[in-house]
Amino acid sequence: KRLLQIKHAIKLMEATMSADNDYIIRKDAIRLKSLMITEEE
Repeated sequence: KRLLQIKHAIKLMEATMSADNDYIIRKDAIRLKSLMITEEE
């Protein structure tokens, strides 16, 4: 279930990255991704 949540978060992040009109959400998504990378180590 955890992996599914991460996959969903990445999908959401990618969708957010393509929506250039909201910088703050994009920045938050990048922070979320770096958090997930740190968690995997």
